[in-house]
Amino acid sequence: MDYGLRSRADGASRSRGDRGRGPRFQRRSPAQEAVLTALAALEKCIERGEAAVEADFALHVAIAEATNNSRFVEILKAMGRELIPRGSLSTSSGEKSDKVYLEQIDREHWNIITAICEGNVEGARSAMSAHLNGSMQRYREIIRRR
Repeated sequence: MDYGLRSRADGASRSRGDRGRGPRFQRRSPAQEAVLTALAALEKCIERGEAAVEADFALHVAIAEATNNSRFVEILKAMGRELIPRGSLSTSSGEKSDKVYLEQIDREHWNIITAICEGNVEGARSAMSAHLNGSMQRYREIIRRR
């Protein structure tokens, strides 16, 4: 799986920026760059079939830091990697993670980050809500299968 992070960002930049809708991706803030870098690291883990818990948590931290809300960052860091339940629900035998599952999470993260980079507050809120609700459903299913 290679969604081509840069090409997606550049394509979105051209298609949306050329129509004058929202800030262009080319004018990313340092916080947005950090989020995109964390997403790229997560995507590399997914491509290798790794569980990617650390990379996923790093992405969540980068997004929290981009909010400029120090309390949110503190709470997130206090929760630690337990925020990513699949880390505690998966096996510790080094098995490859379900790539389809991780690709779904990647798409959800991309939807959140695209909205953030476009300055679309409602879109980011909606994408985050979909991600959290989807995560709860996925984790319930994992627990049911046990």
